[in-house]
Amino acid sequence: MSIEALIAQYLRAHGYVGTAAKFEEELGVKLKDPEGHEPLESIIKDRLQFDTINDTEFDEIHHAKADLKAEIPNWHPRRPDFKKTLQLGVASLIIYCTSWRWKNRTLGLFVTNTKQLIVYDLINDELLLTESFTTIIKLVVPVNDTIIAFADMSGSIQLKKLVQIHERDDDETSNCDWKFEDIQSEPIKLHRRLIIDMKYSDTYFASIGWDNRVVVGSIIDSNITIIDEATLQTNPTLILLMKDISGALILLVGRLDSSLLHMFTLKNNKLEEIARLSLNDSEFSTYSFHPMALSQIKSNLVTVATDHIPFMRLITINIPKLTEIKTDPNSTIIPIIRALIVSNYNSMSPQDKYSSPIILTRPKGAGLWIAGDDGKLRGIDLKTGVIMEELESNEGRAKSAFITTHSEDEIIVIAGAVDRSISIWKFS
Repeated sequence: MSIEALIAQYLRAHGYVGTAAKFEEELGVKLKDPEGHEPLESIIKDRLQFDTINDTEFDEIHHAKADLKAEIPNWHPRRPDFKKTLQLGVASLIIYCTSWRWKNRTLGLFVTNTKQLIVYDLINDELLLTESFTTIIKLVVPVNDTIIAFADMSGSIQLKKLVQIHERDDDETSNCDWKFEDIQSEPIKLHRRLIIDMKYSDTYFASIGWDNRVVVGSIIDSNITIIDEATLQTNPTLILLMKDISGALILLVGRLDSSLLHMFTLKNNKLEEIARLSLNDSEFSTYSFHPMALSQIKSNLVTVATDHIPFMRLITINIPKLTEIKTDPNSTIIPIIRALIVSNYNSMSPQDKYSSPIILTRPKGAGLWIAGDDGKLRGIDLKTGVIMEELESNEGRAKSAFITTHSEDEIIVIAGAVDRSISIWKFS
């Protein structure tokens, strides 16, 4: 990105085509509009806003942040009852795992790099199903207690349901009495390339892909409907679905090469970007780092894991209400909102430029678990930033992990990328 290219882009965007041509003639070079960067007008407006924040406003912001931090629950100490290694009968790499409340069971779903999906009953310690598919599955997303969405490597999703073919006899140990059945005859194409992540909440789903797009849709009565989509300047890294206090849907999306979170909402079935939330108030820069993982800890607070090296940082921010966001109907510039950071902690979890941070919100937002690249499971108190637990989990970095609950128990499952083992922790 060059200043000259930004100026030429501004001139052309505002109809000063002749002036832009004369500008290029004086420079002696043909300038292309910069891709993947904020336009000049947005940069200048954000800089002016950044410079107008005075000491009095910072004092007011500090007091408001103290009130918000007081809302964050402290870490509730729990020692693990046990840690065990789960044996699934395969030597394949687990590329994705998640939990699913299927009827009265708490299941673990494990996707392998050999086109298999393994279903395991975490409470009864029982392998239910190992099923092979013709395409590589990227991830699976539970929709309800009977339906699950499969996302493949080509950017498509398909709804399936887990069915029990017949009841087991007491002496029967075979796992062939379970299978997945298609609900749709054909997959639905969401992205032109790989789906990076997908979330589902209360009939709505949202996905991000390597085609730089954000897609929003609904799943009602087993029918998938694509509502709208938006295109980002660079590849997205994360997505979170949440609700505004009014009940309106909110999407938070992070992307490469930007320390801003894009905030979207649905208005009349149109996906509208209404704000960009700054994760960096210490300097005027939106490119020094980018968010890699996101976790909601309260209705208005989310924690972001960054790509900082050598240690991941955890930044908790306050998500503004829709009524607090002021937009100019005569401008196409998306407002950048600053002074939202409630806390910014060093997680002490090591990482490098190839890392994919994994953070897991504890029940009731009482801290986070971090599955680190060094094979350690760390628990951090988000009110104080203190590392409360540090447990040996896997040999090397984790590939995927999830947290779930059963009764009052806290269950954490971590799939290792190096040792290919699956560790299960149970805290009561």
